[in-house]
Amino acid sequence: MSVGWVAWLAGGASNLIDRIQAGAVVDFLDVHWREWHWPAFNLADSYIVCAVCVWILLYRNSSPAHSTSTKADAKV
Repeated sequence: MSVGWVAWLAGGASNLIDRIQAGAVVDFLDVHWREWHWPAFNLADSYIVCAVCVWILLYRNSSPAHSTSTKADAKV
């Protein structure tokens, strides 16, 4: 099982457990810098975002559009 799937399942399961136990997902990371404020999130949200990033990177690397070979390079 890839890292992306494990992170996605862990994040989803953690958010589901929070929702069942507390009735809501508890966001506890709140980032501020001067006047700038990032929306609150938790580690489960981070896992889900990391999983999507892994999937995007894997998709980009396996996409035929990024292949360096051409039909001219193929032997006939």
